[in-house]
Amino acid sequence: MEKINLTVLVIFICLAILPTLRAIGYFVELRKYKRYEGNTIAKVIEIRENVFYGHNAKMTIYYLTFEYTVEEKHYKEENKWGYGNEIWYPLGSEVRICYNKKNPYKFVVSGEENHWKKILCYMALFSIAAWIYIIYGVIHDVFF
Repeated sequence: MEKINLTVLVIFICLAILPTLRAIGYFVELRKYKRYEGNTIAKVIEIRENVFYGHNAKMTIYYLTFEYTVEEKHYKEENKWGYGNEIWYPLGSEVRICYNKKNPYKFVVSGEENHWKKILCYMALFSIAAWIYIIYGVIHDVFF
């Protein structure tokens, strides 16, 4: 039996857990398009940007605040998922949203389903590859 470097194993497990959790989050977000039955038009009224600096890189995440009306009640909510490095909807633009009829503060922007599906596929593939590597590349060598 070979001796395994525990630090390497922990790093690989973390690298597998993080995209797995992200994939679950994207799956939950994607399901909202089927669960949220209400829809209306929302207007982008504010754009907040968060800037992150990395190794020779700058990344900007844009968070859009939407204003919309449901049954004559006005709502003003920021989309919890940001848009990376580009603004998908300029200030003042109108988009269709799907909202939760029980809690209209919860909404998703219509037409972004394919975006979520694409990200979910990438995260799922990366997660599966990482877990296969851990199981067959690390654990298998030690125990079998």
